[in-house]
Amino acid sequence: MSPGLTFTSSSLEEYHAKVLRWGVFFCMGSSLLISLIYLTLKFCGFLPDVATKPLVVLTIMDAALLILGTLFVYKAYNRDGLLKEGRFRFCKTFLFFAAIIQWNFILYLIPSQMVWAFIFFFALLMVFTLDLKSIAQTILILGVSLLLYLYMVKPFSIENAPDTFTLDMVTLAMAIFLSIAELFTFTYFMTHILVRTLQYKPDPDELTGTESLSSFNKICNFYQNRTITLALIFVEIVDYDKITESVGKQDGENILINVAAALKTHFRITDIVGRLDEAKFGILLPNFNPEFQNMIVEKIKGINLELQEITKKAKICLNAGMGISYKGFNEALCKKADSALHVQENNERRGIHFRYSL
Repeated sequence: MSPGLTFTSSSLEEYHAKVLRWGVFFCMGSSLLISLIYLTLKFCGFLPDVATKPLVVLTIMDAALLILGTLFVYKAYNRDGLLKEGRFRFCKTFLFFAAIIQWNFILYLIPSQMVWAFIFFFALLMVFTLDLKSIAQTILILGVSLLLYLYMVKPFSIENAPDTFTLDMVTLAMAIFLSIAELFTFTYFMTHILVRTLQYKPDPDELTGTESLSSFNKICNFYQNRTITLALIFVEIVDYDKITESVGKQDGENILINVAAALKTHFRITDIVGRLDEAKFGILLPNFNPEFQNMIVEKIKGINLELQEITKKAKICLNAGMGISYKGFNEALCKKADSALHVQENNERRGIHFRYSL
């Protein structure tokens, strides 16, 4: 791997690590709050047709789920505060089953015509995960269970509806309040965690004006494990140390500036050029078409010719190695590009060498 170029967690993984503990606490805490409110209504005489024992069982179960969820979250992080492998998926599954169990308890236990309103709350519980598959599965199961309940157990009929106006209003108010609170909480997580993680702050290299090493790292890791074809090119000035010894530090820096300018000019505006080391640059090419390899070869040749005309005091030549990945940015892509550069360094012909990261 290129010196200094690091492979870090993706923005989504950072979001999961930061939001998990609060998401589980909010979800299980809200379910416990619902149980406590219904238990209070029972003691106040608003649920005469509901047995006390099932409500107590529901409340105890929600309290146990909250404690269990807290333990899962506590065990999910390592000493560095990062999520252990597979723990987020485990907690996501826990939330899924907890929501289904809680929903069916309320559905069959509470004699209210407004109990269906909780479907929005329980569906939104999975939104914290940012997993469309899990959200769709939750909505599907909640919807099917509601239809079965209405069809087989309690067909909806305004004429035959029991006199539960107060209970219906409390149920509807709770469902609306908790759903709105959930939306606001989720919006807060998105704007203060994920968006900040994804936010790009320019950090140019002071000498060349290209992306600095840290900035180039952030951009590369933004494309981590995405379904996108990426090319990563490492470019190195041949014998730069010897050149600076012969022409001096000032002219050596001018050579770096000219190389950086040539790279930015010859590549696309969407390609990212960064300075990785003293005389080493990286170029990230998103949405790269492998059929354009010959075009990349010609670009490097053209840059080499251009540099010969610009820098009269020294003979400047670039070596380059390129790796191609069909699965976004990953460690294998860095190794392929670095390996290709080393192959080219041992080649008598100056230019670029290709290696694939499938």
